[in-house]
Amino acid sequence: MTQIDGILQQMTEAEADAARQTAVVEQNLGGHRKTLATWSNQGLAAQAMAGHEAEATEARARIEDGLTRRLRDLRRQGNAALEADREAVHTAIYAERLKRGPQGAEAWAEANARAPFVREDLEAMHNPADVVAYYERAKAAGDRVAQWLTVRYGRARLEAGIQERAGSVGLGYDWHRALSALDTAIGDELSAKERAQLDALHDKEMELHRLRTATEQAELARKYGIRTYT
Repeated sequence: MTQIDGILQQMTEAEADAARQTAVVEQNLGGHRKTLATWSNQGLAAQAMAGHEAEATEARARIEDGLTRRLRDLRRQGNAALEADREAVHTAIYAERLKRGPQGAEAWAEANARAPFVREDLEAMHNPADVVAYYERAKAAGDRVAQWLTVRYGRARLEAGIQERAGSVGLGYDWHRALSALDTAIGDELSAKERAQLDALHDKEMELHRLRTATEQAELARKYGIRTYT
């Protein structure tokens, strides 16, 4: 269980605890109602019942306030946990990508020696599809160093081409398509894994910020001028 999972569980438990406390209040109020129904002086019974109902209203408000404060504290913790979890996802995926790059001192020396030439080749390409073809040739040849360098400099070339054409309708389409094709050619299972993990965290973020109390709902309605009906 991750930290955010634990926080979401605490929020659910806090809701359940508040519900139990409210149930006790309602049970006690029902007991008073039954007892007072047996009084011969129903006028006096009505006054007593009004007192019990006022106490119950105050008790419900205390429970609601306590739950709201507890949820807000947990959300603060949850936001920090989500950021930590997101960073952990990115770090883990980055580490996996590094494993696909040059391995060992000799391979890194080769990569450093070849980098200027690969970069020069890629930056000279004016057809974005050529960048993808460059990577695919390296992959077919089993040239791990060239693959690594193309991922590094090829993506940069395509992103630069997209940026150069920003604001020009239709001119950047081929460059966007080539970037997508390169990501697919790279073996985008890592990117897919990263997206899936980040999507899961997004779902947990939505659950973290779900409005759980009437107080929260009323505050949101006031903030945005939403009319509520009771």
